[in-house]
Amino acid sequence: MSLRTENVSMQEERGDTCGLDQRRRHHPLEPLLFLYITERCQLRCQHCYMGSRLSHGRDMAPDEIQRLLRYLKIVFGQTKVYLLGGEPTLHPAFFDVLRVCREEGYWVSVTSNGLFLQDLWSALPEGLVNEWAFSIDGSCRDTHELLRGKGTFDHTVSNILNAVEREHTVRLVYTVTSQNKGEVEPLIDMFAGRGIRAISFHYFSPIGLGGSNTDLLLSPGDWTDFYRELKSISLGGVGVSLYCPPTFVSNDDLPDIVRRGYRGCVARNFERLAIFPDKRIYLCSAFLDTDLHYGEFKDGAIRSRGDFGSARESALILTLPERCLSCKNAAMCRGGCMAWHNSLQINMMDLCNRQLIPLCPLWSIAIDGNNEPAKTPKVMAGKDAGLYEVF
Repeated sequence: MSLRTENVSMQEERGDTCGLDQRRRHHPLEPLLFLYITERCQLRCQHCYMGSRLSHGRDMAPDEIQRLLRYLKIVFGQTKVYLLGGEPTLHPAFFDVLRVCREEGYWVSVTSNGLFLQDLWSALPEGLVNEWAFSIDGSCRDTHELLRGKGTFDHTVSNILNAVEREHTVRLVYTVTSQNKGEVEPLIDMFAGRGIRAISFHYFSPIGLGGSNTDLLLSPGDWTDFYRELKSISLGGVGVSLYCPPTFVSNDDLPDIVRRGYRGCVARNFERLAIFPDKRIYLCSAFLDTDLHYGEFKDGAIRSRGDFGSARESALILTLPERCLSCKNAAMCRGGCMAWHNSLQINMMDLCNRQLIPLCPLWSIAIDGNNEPAKTPKVMAGKDAGLYEVF
């Protein structure tokens, strides 16, 4: 389920958050909660969307997390939480955070760089984590470490395999760049038959630390080539599912993307709340390294910001380029990505020629195309099935 955006600005100006639930509309996907429980991290990856936050080292206290989760379950109907950082396992009370999430009845995913000590596995209480999502950015040591730093690849791969051996559900997160776009099939082969449930591919955005490494960004043509090649990979017997954002589609393919559930900017529908230790709340990850946040969690509730200027996240995502108003595709693409158009270094919307059309890069779908049905290993079956439609 997600939220309608009608009369958003009027309700924000009144500071009215009670009306948020009334703007719900039918949606087959659940809202996503990204909880950045710590800003500590031992890495400074070239493509990281976090910037100066990583130097702050702030943590979110377990009791604060509990109040927040309880509130969001009531107001937004949240039932799943994705724990991130920084590196979430560096939180000084990591296990306490996990316990709080479970006590509040949440399904829990932990996104990790995989560099934690092996001792964590023996100390981890059973049943606290539903899914481990490990960031990996290449099928070989050189490529992964070009982006993440020396000495990271072997340790990460070891923890991925340890997680599977301990019968955890495991997903891999792969940010596609100019450096690693050709290593997808070798990566799939590397983990074939090892119990990895899914691989989620992310479109690199030049924000945070990535803002200084725009050479990693794929052009629209390169991305569509990558996406086409990804769809051609046969997964028969591999036992892994692939999820990827279309990001750029042809004029002819746009109706099919809409039929598959595309509804435009996910931030407009409050589908991806991101909350940080400083209590800031963002609607879109493109703004995470800015001061344009939607609001804060304050006095036990979400409070939209009191400054009503146009240079604010909720205003920017509702601002359309004039050219969209006269475009026959606009009702389907929904204006593409307003974060790119209004705030980032590279204007994605200038790349729209109405033949190759940019979409919200956060919206992902399962890759099918020529893929054969994968045989699902036991570790991937059961109640956690089908959780990645929006990754």
